[in-house]
Amino acid sequence: MQSNTDIEKLKEKLQRVSGEYHNTIYQTMDTKGNWNKSNELLNDIINLSITLREISLNEARKALEKAFTPRLKRMLQNGEGSEKKITE
Repeated sequence: MQSNTDIEKLKEKLQRVSGEYHNTIYQTMDTKGNWNKSNELLNDIINLSITLREISLNEARKALEKAFTPRLKRMLQNGEGSEKKITE
C-alpha cells in the first residue's frame, strides 16, 4: 500500500515536470529549437500521470473492499441478497 507521502511526492514531481515541460515548449517556440526535450518531458508527464492514476485507483479499491467486505460477508451468511422465489 502506497503511503500518502509517496503519493504527494509523485504529485509534486508531476507538477515540477509539467512546469519544466511548459518552459521547454516556450523556449523551443521562442528560439525555433529542437522538440526532442519537450517530447521527452511530455512522455514523462504521461507516464507519471498514468502511475498516479493507477495508484489512486488501487487505493480507492482497497478502501472500498475494506469498507464493504464485512457487510457483504454478513449478508451472505444471513442469506440476504439471494433470489427469493415468488409463489402465488
